Amino acid sequence: MSPEEALAAVRRAFENVPRPELMIRGTCSCCECAEHNQTLLSHTPETITLQELGNAAWDPICFASDAAFAYYLRGMIRLALEDASYTDQLLFHLNCPGRVEALDPGQARAVLDALWVVTERAGEDAGRFYDDRMMEDAMGKLEVKIL
Repeated sequence: MSPEEALAAVRRAFENVPRPELMIRGTCSCCECAEHNQTLLSHTPETITLQELGNAAWDPICFASDAAFAYYLRGMIRLALEDASYTDQLLFHLNCPGRVEALDPGQARAVLDALWVVTERAGEDAGRFYDDRMMEDAMGKLEVKIL
């Protein structure tokens, strides 16, 4: 499967995921949550970039609701396919409790297939871009969801 095919499959699997009105969990109104909510509200999965999501120390997805996570996951997969340096961050989010569990089996299959493409593209350089154990854990969770 090519990266383009993997991304197309992810887009199809998530095409009916609605855009949430509130992107963060709960109703916190602190400055950090407000900024993360505004960042996510200002973008779509197609327009979000590493400028918004590429800093692990200031990552709005850490504060995102499960609905917002599902909405943005196709954008996160796109970023990992475009730039392998984002893969570790994507895996961190997939391994957070409840994230994979909130996906339906078709979505989990599309994400798993995309992760296989990421691993194939990384090849021997995989260790530069992500932790193997995190990849194994994410893939394992996705496989369980598919079954």
